[in-house]
Amino acid sequence: HEHTDRYRDGSGLEDCGHLRANIVVQMDTAGRPIVAGETLQVAERDAWVFMASHQLHATATVKGQLPRIVFGFGWTVPQDFVLSASR
Repeated sequence: HEHTDRYRDGSGLEDCGHLRANIVVQMDTAGRPIVAGETLQVAERDAWVFMASHQLHATATVKGQLPRIVFGFGWTVPQDFVLSASR
């Protein structure tokens, strides 16, 4: 299901953003992530970073026998945090 990862009211973090980085360990191409309506062309050992609190995201349905394994890391950042382009 498509969703954002905003902090809940009453958490004390409502004015913060949620930065997320994910690394693909194992994935069939059918189970790719979708961020802001765009299917990301990631493969095993790839990573992607996005503002999970600001951008709708989901995962395509995993079909077949190969489980999707992703390591996810999250950070609390200022609400106006902006990702800069990689160099």
